[in-house]
Amino acid sequence: MKKLILVPMFIFLFITFSEICIAQNTYSDDGYLTYSTENHPKANGLKITMKYPSDWEAKEGDHPHIVQKFTSPSRLSIFMIQIRKIPAYITKTFELIDENNFDVIFDVDVAKEIIPQNAKIIDKRLTKIEGLPTVIIEYSNYFERAEIEIYTQNIMYIITFKKNAIFFMGTVADAKGYENRVKNRMKNEKITFQQMVNSVIIHNKWEEGHDNSSDILGFIFLVIVGAAVCIAIIIYRKSAKNKDAQKNNDCQRDQGTPSVTSKESEIKKPEYMKVNEEAVNNNYLKNMSVVDSSQNGRIGIGRVRYLLNLIVSITIAFLGLWLVLPEDNIIKSLIGSVLVILSVIILVISTIKRLKNIGYSPWWTLLLPLHAFSGVLIFICLVFRENYSVIKKHDLPAKIVIFALISIFLIGIILAFLDM
Repeated sequence: MKKLILVPMFIFLFITFSEICIAQNTYSDDGYLTYSTENHPKANGLKITMKYPSDWEAKEGDHPHIVQKFTSPSRLSIFMIQIRKIPAYITKTFELIDENNFDVIFDVDVAKEIIPQNAKIIDKRLTKIEGLPTVIIEYSNYFERAEIEIYTQNIMYIITFKKNAIFFMGTVADAKGYENRVKNRMKNEKITFQQMVNSVIIHNKWEEGHDNSSDILGFIFLVIVGAAVCIAIIIYRKSAKNKDAQKNNDCQRDQGTPSVTSKESEIKKPEYMKVNEEAVNNNYLKNMSVVDSSQNGRIGIGRVRYLLNLIVSITIAFLGLWLVLPEDNIIKSLIGSVLVILSVIILVISTIKRLKNIGYSPWWTLLLPLHAFSGVLIFICLVFRENYSVIKKHDLPAKIVIFALISIFLIGIILAFLDM
């Protein structure tokens, strides 16, 4: 009777223990086990599975970022999985790496920042794992532990995914003086290391939906910019109407005609009209080469017109680049090139007219191709009022736009800091 009771208990305990083990290791028929980082506290929420030889010992790493360590039967070969949090910009930089720019982005100095100090780089190259750019670094190193000097050869695979750096590192080690034995063993073990890495699956890449956090931030950014622009346009329109009403009253007064209302006749003369008229007229004569006839003889174009032209130019440029970049159709590439050139022409002409409206020399447009100055030049064209070179004073719409741009800049810095 006791045996009949013990047998079911043993079976129950065996099944329970097996289920716990299978959560981390799954047996297969090819002599390999499958390891999973699912729910591991050091995995930063990533679920990564990898096959490893069934005769290798799997053990959790002792150091903070080492998720798992696999040791060969000889105890001289080790393979480790390491996951570290990294800033978002590093992940984005890795996504841009290809064969053409690999040596520029990931040069020897960058590689030395990753491997141990005094280590010697044997080779570095680029591959892909799970469709993600993967950097491979092979290096050798000497280090001392418990008064024993050890020589190692290492191969490291580096992947970035969702603000995480994932390291797969294989190491062969022996005492100093046995370098040749380490090199020979590495030739054999490298095949095992490659098989392990080739079996890697990053399940988060396939299971999770689109990360729309960047879209939300972009939408908020556009709402802030749009609101600031709308407020500036409304105030600008109101101020323009007041100017026109004041000019009409001045004209009527000069002709001896009484003003429409007594209140309008009492309006104080704006500050900009107190400027030396001769200086203003001279400034107008200097800029008579570009006149926007649609704006009652105004020299050049105003801020609102420039903003609209800038939006049109950027839209056409993006459309052109979208047609050019795939390089799968000659006709599309030609149309895209024409659109890009057209967007540049619109931007240049608009900038020339706007600079004349401000009272600056149109030759400043030559700074547009220079990244260090193009932003400043566009900022001036968007903010500075008409005849600013003479008046030397910002109006209310300009102050609102400046405040909005500074606010957006500070918000961007804060969001970038939080995203790190």
